[in-house]
Amino acid sequence: MTSGCTGGGQSSPTLVTAQHPSTQEHPSVSSTPHAAPTRPAGRYGTRGPLRRRARLVVSVVLGLALAAWAVWAGLGDASSHVQASEQSYRVVDDSSTIVVFSVSKPADEAVVCRVQALSSTAAVVGLQEVPVGPQDGAASVHTVTVKTQQRAVTGVVDDCVPA
Repeated sequence: MTSGCTGGGQSSPTLVTAQHPSTQEHPSVSSTPHAAPTRPAGRYGTRGPLRRRARLVVSVVLGLALAAWAVWAGLGDASSHVQASEQSYRVVDDSSTIVVFSVSKPADEAVVCRVQALSSTAAVVGLQEVPVGPQDGAASVHTVTVKTQQRAVTGVVDDCVPA
């Protein structure tokens, strides 16, 4: 009894390697850089120097706006160490109001305070600028008579700024 295995006429089995389907459909990936795909000019138009110039102009304008804001914020800080508040007011008549206010500032600095008289509709009916100099010291109290165009209902210190 032979099993059919004779050494003479039998061929050896062939080894077949299966390839993954994705390698058959697509070429191998290369590490060589490829140029960016071009956009069809008929569909998207062409990018010209105008677009680059517009981008440059917008960048410059934004940069200038940022610089202007930084300067403005820095100057705003310079007067933030000056504080003023009204202590009292008295409406004398239709043409004048007396305002008493205090100022706190660096002793060696001169400021100008704007004192306003306001109507019942909050309109400014009188304005007086009051200089407060270094001789007044760091804290001082001032009394000013504000001439008005019509009867006021209140008197306030609007602002004090470096002179």
